[in-house]
Amino acid sequence: MKPISSILIFVFVCNIVFAQTDGNKKSSFQLSFISPIGTNGRYSREYTNDYSLNLLVGVSKNERRFTLGGLSNIILSDAKGVQVAGLSNYVGNSGEGM
Repeated sequence: MKPISSILIFVFVCNIVFAQTDGNKKSSFQLSFISPIGTNGRYSREYTNDYSLNLLVGVSKNERRFTLGGLSNIILSDAKGVQVAGLSNYVGNSGEGM
Protein backbone atom coordinates (compact mmCIF):
# COMPACT_ATOMS: atom_id res chain seq x y z
CA MET A 1 0.00 0.00 0.00
CA LYS A 2 2.90 2.34 0.74
CA PRO A 3 4.24 2.34 -2.89
CA ILE A 4 0.76 3.20 -4.23
CA SER A 5 0.42 6.07 -1.77
CA SER A 6 3.86 7.35 -2.73
CA ILE A 7 2.98 7.27 -6.43
CA LEU A 8 -0.30 9.12 -5.86
CA ILE A 9 1.42 11.79 -3.76
CA PHE A 10 4.06 12.19 -6.49
CA VAL A 11 1.37 12.64 -9.17
CA PHE A 12 -0.49 15.24 -7.07
CA VAL A 13 2.71 17.20 -6.39
CA CYS A 14 3.75 17.14 -10.07
CA ASN A 15 0.37 18.49 -11.11
CA ILE A 16 0.57 21.30 -8.57
CA VAL A 17 4.12 22.22 -9.62
CA PHE A 18 3.49 22.15 -13.36
CA ALA A 19 0.00 23.66 -13.39
CA GLN A 20 -0.22 27.13 -14.84
CA THR A 21 -2.10 29.91 -13.12
CA ASP A 22 -3.47 31.67 -16.20
CA GLY A 23 -6.68 30.70 -18.01
CA ASN A 24 -4.86 28.04 -20.03
CA LYS A 25 -4.15 25.37 -17.41
CA LYS A 26 -2.12 22.38 -18.59
CA SER A 27 -1.30 19.07 -17.01
CA SER A 28 0.90 16.30 -18.37
CA PHE A 29 -1.12 13.61 -16.54
CA GLN A 30 -4.53 13.45 -14.88
CA LEU A 31 -5.71 10.64 -12.62
CA SER A 32 -9.32 10.77 -11.48
CA PHE A 33 -11.96 8.58 -9.91
CA ILE A 34 -14.90 10.78 -10.79
CA SER A 35 -14.80 14.56 -11.16
CA PRO A 36 -13.90 16.40 -8.90
CA ILE A 37 -12.04 13.57 -7.12
CA GLY A 38 -8.75 13.57 -8.99
CA THR A 39 -5.43 15.27 -9.50
CA ASN A 40 -6.96 18.36 -11.13
CA GLY A 41 -9.68 18.60 -8.48
CA ARG A 42 -12.71 20.79 -8.97
CA TYR A 43 -10.90 22.69 -11.74
CA SER A 44 -10.57 19.65 -14.03
CA ARG A 45 -12.90 21.25 -16.61
CA GLU A 46 -10.31 24.04 -17.08
CA TYR A 47 -7.34 21.75 -17.83
CA THR A 48 -5.73 20.53 -21.03
CA ASN A 49 -4.18 17.11 -20.37
CA ASP A 50 -1.66 15.10 -22.34
CA TYR A 51 -2.62 11.80 -20.70
CA SER A 52 -5.68 10.96 -18.58
CA LEU A 53 -6.66 7.88 -16.62
CA ASN A 54 -10.25 8.16 -15.42
CA LEU A 55 -11.34 5.23 -13.28
CA LEU A 56 -15.05 6.01 -13.74
CA VAL A 57 -15.79 9.38 -15.41
CA GLY A 58 -13.31 12.11 -16.30
CA VAL A 59 -13.96 15.74 -17.23
CA SER A 60 -11.45 18.02 -18.97
CA LYS A 61 -11.27 21.01 -21.27
CA ASN A 62 -8.96 19.42 -23.88
CA GLU A 63 -7.11 16.14 -24.30
CA ARG A 64 -3.97 15.91 -26.39
CA ARG A 65 -2.63 12.33 -26.58
CA PHE A 66 -4.34 9.50 -24.72
CA THR A 67 -7.42 9.22 -22.53
CA LEU A 68 -8.72 6.06 -20.86
CA GLY A 69 -12.05 6.08 -19.00
CA GLY A 70 -13.70 3.21 -17.16
CA LEU A 71 -17.18 4.46 -18.06
CA SER A 72 -16.95 7.79 -19.85
CA ASN A 73 -14.69 10.67 -20.88
CA ILE A 74 -16.20 14.15 -21.09
CA ILE A 75 -14.00 16.53 -23.08
CA LEU A 76 -15.59 19.96 -23.20
CA SER A 77 -13.63 21.35 -26.16
CA ASP A 78 -11.07 19.54 -28.37
CA ALA A 79 -9.58 16.04 -28.38
CA LYS A 80 -6.54 14.77 -30.26
CA GLY A 81 -5.04 11.32 -30.14
CA VAL A 82 -6.72 8.23 -28.70
CA GLN A 83 -9.78 8.27 -26.42
CA VAL A 84 -10.98 4.94 -25.02
CA ALA A 85 -13.95 4.46 -22.69
CA GLY A 86 -16.12 1.59 -21.50
CA LEU A 87 -19.38 3.35 -22.37
CA SER A 88 -18.98 6.73 -24.11
CA ASN A 89 -16.65 9.53 -25.19
CA TYR A 90 -18.09 13.03 -25.43
CA VAL A 91 -16.15 15.71 -27.32
CA GLY A 92 -17.75 19.18 -27.24
CA ASN A 93 -15.97 20.77 -30.19
CA SER A 94 -13.66 18.85 -32.53
CA GLY A 95 -11.85 15.54 -32.37
CA GLU A 96 -8.84 14.23 -34.29
CA GLY A 97 -7.59 10.67 -33.95
CA MET A 98 -9.29 7.54 -32.68
